[in-house]
Amino acid sequence: MAGRPKKNTVDYFPHYIGDGKKIQFIEAKYGNDGYATWYKILESLARTSDHYLNLNEEIDTMFLASKCRVDVDSLEAIITDLSKLGAINKTLWEHRIIWSEVFMESIKDAYRKRTSNSLTLSDICRHLYAENVISVDLNSISGAGNTRNIEREIEREIIEKEKGNLGADFDPPAPPKKSIEERKLSFKISVEKYIAEYDREMLNSFYRYWTEMNEGGRKMRFEMEKVFEVKKRLVTWEKNDLKFKSHQNGKSNQNNRARRHDPAPRSEGYGKL
Repeated sequence: MAGRPKKNTVDYFPHYIGDGKKIQFIEAKYGNDGYATWYKILESLARTSDHYLNLNEEIDTMFLASKCRVDVDSLEAIITDLSKLGAINKTLWEHRIIWSEVFMESIKDAYRKRTSNSLTLSDICRHLYAENVISVDLNSISGAGNTRNIEREIEREIIEKEKGNLGADFDPPAPPKKSIEERKLSFKISVEKYIAEYDREMLNSFYRYWTEMNEGGRKMRFEMEKVFEVKKRLVTWEKNDLKFKSHQNGKSNQNNRARRHDPAPRSEGYGKL
């Protein structure tokens, strides 16, 4: 009896809270379209055999754009920025292949109990070279049977391509610091994701409080915190908001009862009654 076929897809992947600066940048630049597109791409990688997407056929690009609910131009702009940020492999995207080391790292636990391993970068490149999708000639590599030699050669080619014509001593410049307005926008987007769960007035108060500037005018209140998870902070904020409103209502009811039971006449300065 034939054995069960080896599984090379996954049913889930981690969705971390506070996904880091790369995705915050995509979200700030493209709004919810950027955020949703990234996670739709991850879903597609999870469900696709060997966890890479080949967009060399126009119809495949159109299908992915439809899945992400964006037009093709927006999809390609988002993917290109993701490749520049290192969220997906930049050199493979030059060949219209989406493969993400970030994603592969996040699902490695799913393969631990399997007899098969997930494909490495060198495995993917070998396969794509055999399919004439990329031009890394593995046959020309000294000791091509050695996986580590293959990986080194591929890594070298990727580094050289990303350096371009800037020479071996090229050191990529540090990304420019975001302005206060850009950081505010990014924070606003992260808060607006919860508009369906919380009262708008409460979210506005939350946003105004945490975006107050420090005395030096360089950082906002939320940036002064060592750890800041919007979801957890909103839960605490809502609890405190409800307590405050309950306390205020209690004081108001007490005052109303006192006025109803106060027998003393009140002339309020109108002379003798």
